[in-house]
Amino acid sequence: MELLLSQIEKGLDAHLYHLSLFVALCIPDICGALESESGTADSQKYKAWVDQYLVKARPDKYGDRLSAEHIWQFRCALLHQGRTKHGKGEYKRILFFEPGIETGIHGLHCCVVGAKTEDKSLMIDLRQFCTDIIAGAKTWLANNWKNKKCAANYQRFITRHPKGVSPVLGCPVIG
Repeated sequence: MELLLSQIEKGLDAHLYHLSLFVALCIPDICGALESESGTADSQKYKAWVDQYLVKARPDKYGDRLSAEHIWQFRCALLHQGRTKHGKGEYKRILFFEPGIETGIHGLHCCVVGAKTEDKSLMIDLRQFCTDIIAGAKTWLANNWKNKKCAANYQRFITRHPKGVSPVLGCPVIG
């Protein structure tokens, strides 16, 4: 898990924003699956994780503008259709602005724009969001590392094998 979180950060540093955002949106699914009896993810586990480790953990950053349902809808739209708008929801779209922009909106995070129009959207600082997901995942890991279900499910977690794994030896593989 630490490698995956580290790669989100490296993606941000390398300006690979799509990759970092896509992976960050998968973290609540992974954590929810790891701590579950079945070892599988679902919308309720996802939203519970987002609510606990992102929204409620950082009310000063997200307040009532961003809910677990908003993130779930955005995640579904982005990961499954490559879109920023789900069929439901109060925002026309959720927009993530790239780090280091010089447009005068630098420093804003989780800001509603066009509130009284049909284009009402939520703008989120991409680096801040990904960093908050990473922080939530680290807190989640600290809280769940010794959980028997988590430990059992983690045995099947994707990992890098720098020297290979049977039947492919001598060549780095991920699996």
